[in-house]
Amino acid sequence: MLVSTVNKHTSLCQLFIRISEAVWHKIAAYHNLGIEVPEIGLTADLIYELTNWGNITGKADCYIRKAFDESVNGNDVELYIKNNMGTYDHYALQAKVLKNDKKYKGLDTGYKTSSKYQWDKLYDYAKSNGCLPFYLLYNGNTNITFPYLKKYWFFDERQFGCSIVEPRVFQYFYKRKTKTPTYTQITPKYAYPWTALTCSKSSRHKMASSSQQQNYRAKSIGEIKNSLSGYKKVDSLENENPSSETNLSNELYSYDTWNPIAKIIIDNTDSRDER
Repeated sequence: MLVSTVNKHTSLCQLFIRISEAVWHKIAAYHNLGIEVPEIGLTADLIYELTNWGNITGKADCYIRKAFDESVNGNDVELYIKNNMGTYDHYALQAKVLKNDKKYKGLDTGYKTSSKYQWDKLYDYAKSNGCLPFYLLYNGNTNITFPYLKKYWFFDERQFGCSIVEPRVFQYFYKRKTKTPTYTQITPKYAYPWTALTCSKSSRHKMASSSQQQNYRAKSIGEIKNSLSGYKKVDSLENENPSSETNLSNELYSYDTWNPIAKIIIDNTDSRDER
């Protein structure tokens, strides 16, 4: 568990802020002891917090894979966030955790088995499904501060505990610079706090390139429900963890496609915490 102070009055914006801060401090504490933080554990924490918030507020439903294989599904999530137009903003989030040496590694994970890099799978998925793709970065205290954040952007470094970055940024570094980009190479130049998805409706699409925005379209609840084949609703937190015992179906899973472990449908209307 990351966040303990959640009640029926906690907004989605507040929840995202608290999750970011909790992830930031958790990774910092682990790294101070020289311990790496498992990526899958942080994603499980995130799914738990959104499911718990949904159970309390009635504003979120989480669906997870009926069968799970980390090599296929990874630690990635798909978010559908309801807007004031009655449709849902659609995001594909590829998780990546900062290592103890302050680098992001494993950008070529799965390449040997699929012949596609993570960013290729994300962009293919976004093109086919009309969503906005991002890397979801889990970060912790790097002993570096950016004093101007609070002055001009009204948040501090802890909001980079969960940050989002366009896939093309990691593609650029991997192909032309380094296969293991550092925290300071990515943040804050290319990164946005993930709270931009929920706290600032006027700027959420500015984080994506124009080509991605042209392909993007919001979804109806009917379209979302039609995409849930192979997923089961998490009705209680006891059933949160996906099973790894069931054999994967070739019809639902492929090493060549992006396969999120969870799809989460969230109602973010009537929020009073927008910035």
